[in-house]
Amino acid sequence: EQQQITLDIVAAEANLSTSKNELEIQKADNEASIEKATIALDKATKELEKYRDGEAPGDRRKLEIAIKDAETANNRSKKKYEDSQLLFKQEYINKSELEQNEIEGEKAQVSLEGANRDLEMFEKYTQPMAITEKEAAVRDATRERNNADLRTQSLLRQKEVAVEQNEKRLTRLRERLDRNQKEIAKMSVTAPSP
Repeated sequence: EQQQITLDIVAAEANLSTSKNELEIQKADNEASIEKATIALDKATKELEKYRDGEAPGDRRKLEIAIKDAETANNRSKKKYEDSQLLFKQEYINKSELEQNEIEGEKAQVSLEGANRDLEMFEKYTQPMAITEKEAAVRDATRERNNADLRTQSLLRQKEVAVEQNEKRLTRLRERLDRNQKEIAKMSVTAPSP
């Protein structure tokens, strides 16, 4: 039995060593998981801020400038068409030039309507949808970060329990071996010397 206990102690020492190594590996994995989740949260937050504070106002400004450009072009085209009507009546330009100026005026009007519609779509759909999407990404990243904390604590505790159990088993086996050795020492019969 003593030989079996000795073998069990060797196995328990190996199990304890393995569980301690797994605990250290888990600590490193936990650190990496939390760091990864923190980086993802930081990135999602910065993406939201970048869009809200930089990209969206920039896009809106570009659309407003496009409207001003379209208004200017439309006003020019209207004036050119009005002037060309007078020139046509005075026979300085022909009918095709008058029609060409009328078409350019219509194109400028359509362009202005499109620029106004683009700004309206941006304000009504594009910007709110993008902000909602980026806010959802922040919420998801926050949840993932919180889950990473909980998950890593749980996994770490499992590894710590394994170490504790292996330490207790090893202690019990060593105590058992010690008791057996003491019992064997008590049982030793010494022959009388002649």
